[in-house]
Amino acid sequence: MLHHFLGHHSFGETCLHLHADNCVGQNKNRYMMAYLMWRVLSGLHQEIKISFLLVGHTKFSPDWCFGLFKRLYKRTEITCLDDIAQVAERSAQCNHAQLVGHLDGTSVVPFYDWSTFFDSDRVIKTALKGISQMQHFRFTADKPVEGEIMEAIGC
Repeated sequence: MLHHFLGHHSFGETCLHLHADNCVGQNKNRYMMAYLMWRVLSGLHQEIKISFLLVGHTKFSPDWCFGLFKRLYKRTEITCLDDIAQVAERSAQCNHAQLVGHLDGTSVVPFYDWSTFFDSDRVIKTALKGISQMQHFRFTADKPVEGEIMEAIGC
């Protein structure tokens, strides 16, 4: 989804700064770090920074927006994907639905097997050690050497 979003909603920026919660399963994992590193190595960005909120301090605007969606969702009869998209659109201005596919099986958002792609790359696998202890990461085009492309900045 992040790849789709950056490909369709970018303004051509060369530097990107992301904020995410500390969820290891969804955000703070080697595949997310490898993806950001790949974007820099591929020339899609010159620099990407990602900051993870401290454990216990992860309430920020996406949580609030999701709460508004959830409140309306609980009071709405849902029979198909389009109903869920309508709930998202009606729940708040901060919520926008992006279906990844339709009921007939057609895909709207292409999916890639990033884990297989990155697991096969020795350079990226070597550079991604000890990410769970850090909160801030920076990937820059001026450090394309193995092990140097990821700079972890301690808090």
